[in-house]
Amino acid sequence: MSHIIHKILLASLLMAIPFIAYAINIGPTPDDYYKTHDYGYNYVEGMTRLSIIFAILFFSAALAIIHFVLSNKVKQLGIFAAAVAVTVVAYMSGVAWYICFWLPLIYFLWPLYSLWTEPMIEESRQKFFSSLKDKDQETKRSSKIIFWSGMLIAQTGALLGWAEMGDLTQMWVQSPRWLAMHVYIWRWPIFWISFVALGLSIWIWNREKVIQKGWVLALSVLTVVNVTSWFIPAQMFQTKQHDAEFVNFDVADEVLFERTELTVIEIDGEAVGYPDPFIVQAHATGTEIAGQKVAMTHCGLTHLSMAYEPIIDGEEVNLKVFTQLANNLVLVDTKTEQPIQQLSGKTEFSGKSMKSLPSFRINYGNYKKLFPDGKVFWYPIVDFAEDPIEHLWNSWVRWIIYMLVNEQHANPTEATFPTVDWDDQRLPAKELIYGLRGELNQDAYTKDYIVSNKNIKSIIDGREVRVIYFSELDSVMAFYSDGYEGPITPYGLTDDGRELDRYEGLVSEAFWMIWVYFYPGTSAFS
Repeated sequence: MSHIIHKILLASLLMAIPFIAYAINIGPTPDDYYKTHDYGYNYVEGMTRLSIIFAILFFSAALAIIHFVLSNKVKQLGIFAAAVAVTVVAYMSGVAWYICFWLPLIYFLWPLYSLWTEPMIEESRQKFFSSLKDKDQETKRSSKIIFWSGMLIAQTGALLGWAEMGDLTQMWVQSPRWLAMHVYIWRWPIFWISFVALGLSIWIWNREKVIQKGWVLALSVLTVVNVTSWFIPAQMFQTKQHDAEFVNFDVADEVLFERTELTVIEIDGEAVGYPDPFIVQAHATGTEIAGQKVAMTHCGLTHLSMAYEPIIDGEEVNLKVFTQLANNLVLVDTKTEQPIQQLSGKTEFSGKSMKSLPSFRINYGNYKKLFPDGKVFWYPIVDFAEDPIEHLWNSWVRWIIYMLVNEQHANPTEATFPTVDWDDQRLPAKELIYGLRGELNQDAYTKDYIVSNKNIKSIIDGREVRVIYFSELDSVMAFYSDGYEGPITPYGLTDDGRELDRYEGLVSEAFWMIWVYFYPGTSAFS
């Protein structure tokens, strides 16, 4: 009995070490960009919890191996002590939040190494690796041709999807726009051809051992992993077009800060704000404002939210995330399988587009002053106790998103995804511009230019547009003025009793390099 108690105490002590280390240190924290913009306020907790859960699982497995399987317990406990020391030092020295991944990795590698070096299972290990070398000495030429042809088709199809539909993979693999679009349209034929070809190769190998078993396993796993990546973006970025939640300020006040940036759409006096920390994962949300169907889209890489009426040819579209191209979000209408570029709202193949709706940027504190009865899009990470799986999954997803967007802001000259080429040096690459997006002509203004001039008049597609900086709100808005020269309120009201329409083509705070890539003929004012 004392022997068992001794083991339990030892296990408890060792498992407590990561918690003690975390308690002493302030723990993982977001980078400076997110401290400033109030991102990541609750996903850090989720990442830490996810890390500790996996660490404990691997840790428990390793302890079980040491106590009940391994013969050289002193050596293995020494290895474990070194792993714990690395963990503690990492926490204590403030090696940022990457420790969320290091901790389980350390505890995972430890039992693997322990099993690999254990003399008691050496014979079993040798038998396993010998089985991976199974291969017929003589194999028919036709079998070899069929096997390798099938495997080549399977790998090619899987890699095509991995490169074009994996989204994050475009950090390393860049290809023409037309290829990404056509791979998406033909994804299901590619999927079935790849798996039929893989099945044929495995069937041939089962009859005649064309190559070693280990290579067959490795190639099969590679195919499955690559194909799985096709479906990851839709699971990471789950749009909220049909199930978006909106709350009053008293609820949002518990989480949002006065300086939190959001994009607002106002129709007939009804206003809804979309905070960056919430919409950055959803990418697209839907609602109805004053009887008008609205879809607010967001691309963190472009630093842009755009509002649209989600209707094409009289039919409501069903928006899902496809990928990014040129560092701008590409959605897809699942009803028609038409990809839609976020910045333009246009479909890829038909050239038709969703109707743009006017919106503007403002911080949360000023939004409440401007529209006291406004609503806020609500999408925080759920509590762990409420839904552990969703809590951990969304914590991981937002960690990835915030890291990528943080890199986009931190690097002044290079895009996070090297999929956008521009050589227009009129403005710095990462200058956040306010664009007037017309079909016939476009203008781009820096905020400094707008603040200095305060009241800008432009002709876009033949109509006069006023761009106004409201200093009391620190917000830029645009209205159709059509010859009116007097003052305009943030609600569009004029001295002569009119209410001007907001300009629907205002693009607020998009990176210059992305704006000029899509609109190379734009004018620029700085």
